[in-house]
Amino acid sequence: MRGAIEAGGGISPEEFPDWQAELVHLQRLIELSDLRPLLDSWEVWSTAFVRAENTLHWGTSGWVDPTLYATVYAFMDRHDAPPEARATVDLMRAYSLGEWGRAAAAANRLVGPVADAEQWIPVRLLLDLAVVSNLEVGQTAAARNAVDVLTPHTDRAEWNVRNRLLAALVAQAESGEGD
Repeated sequence: MRGAIEAGGGISPEEFPDWQAELVHLQRLIELSDLRPLLDSWEVWSTAFVRAENTLHWGTSGWVDPTLYATVYAFMDRHDAPPEARATVDLMRAYSLGEWGRAAAAANRLVGPVADAEQWIPVRLLLDLAVVSNLEVGQTAAARNAVDVLTPHTDRAEWNVRNRLLAALVAQAESGEGD
């Protein structure tokens, strides 16, 4: 996937048809990043960015693709991206690099709009990233806010293990345990 972005496209091996779908998606994101008049919605663009970013960086930690981020930041600068679009990109980049303060600030910028049904980033992903990044910088109240505000908007059941784990991590931080 990373090689394809630098080559401007590519074709996946036949035995991996899902890769081809992701390559096409990535190519469309890059094309949209060059052709602002085709962009109808920054929310749609942000969602497409998150998908491409996840595909490129799935399973990596401490590294982000410089070509993708250079393209995306230049696009946002050229076309006066709204703060929520920039926060989405900042969150994904900062979280991948372990830049917790920057990730927490970006996540906190998105919690309210996403809870109000704006589609900047999938709710479940934002919940996970907001809780972890805020706890990493000791912002327990912001982590609690993310749990309280976003959990009802996920499609996870109330008893979902992931939601319960996030809530337990916040409760542990609130009680001062684990210090």
